[in-house]
Amino acid sequence: MDTSFEYIDRKTAYISSTEYSWYKKMLKLKGEHPDEVEIIKTPEENAGYLYASFPVGWIKIKPKRILSEEEKQKVIDRFRKKSNEMNNPENDSIPEENH
Repeated sequence: MDTSFEYIDRKTAYISSTEYSWYKKMLKLKGEHPDEVEIIKTPEENAGYLYASFPVGWIKIKPKRILSEEEKQKVIDRFRKKSNEMNNPENDSIPEENH
């Protein structure tokens, strides 16, 4: 797999990638921001490479978040609570008022 980003000025960045996940992401962004994203070449017409442009301010490098055991447990508990709420909609009913 091969992906590269480049920019010449402070406005426009370019991506060249053979990774399908980047192609899907850029297509989604094009749909959401048609005036800011340009699919210059699709992989089908460019020897398997996506070539697209987008605002340079969208480039971000983010290190992986490392959770402590306590933080992991909190995430698991929130997930289980949300899952239970979704699987048991009767729990979300509004209690009747006492008259």
